[in-house]
Amino acid sequence: MKTETYLPVFKGFYGSIFEPDETNEIDYINELRAEKELPEIDYDDCKFNYSEYYKDVSKCLVDEIAGELSEFVESIEFQQLKSPQFYNFTNDYIDVIIKPKQDAIINYIHNYKSEWKKYLMDNYKSYDGFISSYDCFPESDDWNDYNIINGKHQLGSALNFIAENEGINELDVWDWIVGNVSLECTNFDELTK
Repeated sequence: MKTETYLPVFKGFYGSIFEPDETNEIDYINELRAEKELPEIDYDDCKFNYSEYYKDVSKCLVDEIAGELSEFVESIEFQQLKSPQFYNFTNDYIDVIIKPKQDAIINYIHNYKSEWKKYLMDNYKSYDGFISSYDCFPESDDWNDYNIINGKHQLGSALNFIAENEGINELDVWDWIVGNVSLECTNFDELTK
């Protein structure tokens, strides 16, 4: 059985450690230009392939988070990256298909009832300016065992809770990603000739 949901742990690109940083590429280009006694360039001179960067990081995140949560998932399959038109109320998220290890997830939540209850209160309790679409009480139907495994939002949230409770965060996957994905300047050859 597989469930469509969002990728846990990942909180989006905007304002995060995964936000693209153009400075390394610009510095490298300027080093090459200095060797040829060419004037320095700046950000406006470069054309960056942001869409490829976001896609590559997203796919790497899926693989790395699947590894970090392997005790609780059989597999996580990348579907697509979704980015909001405006970042006022939400950030990017990655749609995935997860094949969960049902018993491991349910047992974990039952073993950490008080932490689960706090997680739900912290994330789903309505307040001024925020009306939750989900109940914040673990006893509600929103969070029964069936919905935790089969609910489009609930499975992602349950795995996010597990990750937080186990101390798994974005930094755990960042080192691997930064070594394997870079933001590329599409006019690199033109700028370094």
